[in-house]
Amino acid sequence: PAAMMPMGYQAHPYHRPIVGWVSDRDAMTPGDARAFYQRWYTPANAAVVVAGDVDVAQVRALAEKTYGRIKTRPVPPRKPREEPEQWGMRRLDFKAPAEQAFVNMAFKVPSLAAHALEQSPLDSQTQDVLALTVLSAVLDGYEGARLDRALTQPSDHVADSAGSHYGLSGRGPQLFMLQG
Repeated sequence: PAAMMPMGYQAHPYHRPIVGWVSDRDAMTPGDARAFYQRWYTPANAAVVVAGDVDVAQVRALAEKTYGRIKTRPVPPRKPREEPEQWGMRRLDFKAPAEQAFVNMAFKVPSLAAHALEQSPLDSQTQDVLALTVLSAVLDGYEGARLDRALTQPSDHVADSAGSHYGLSGRGPQLFMLQG
């Protein structure tokens, strides 16, 4: 699974692991880490998420007390990275000692733009995004969903587990994945 993103993306930042390649981490100095933190960790590039049964006024006051003191600055401009069109299938066969085989297939698909649901009627890309969301739910969204029923039931047992995943609203391009 860790090789899926580098196989799926060539130019987009999703090509790189979240914490970087091992060689990047090995070569990083404390100064490199501090410079990255100073550049990107700013209130203009952050979100505070609160869940549960809370007093909104109390949470807001606590957030303003905690985060309101942090000096804000603009987020540096991001460099645009256009993912080149993919021509044909990419495939990785990885052979290693294991008790079970694992198959992971991914397809490049559109993601939901922040403003897309405000359009009336919905554009074709937004319709595709919503259809992919429903497809993923039908395939793997509940106990006994279609992938599970078709591949893991005792009578036709060809897999111990099977599933699908679709990111829907991630930043940038997305993958629709099927796994077993």
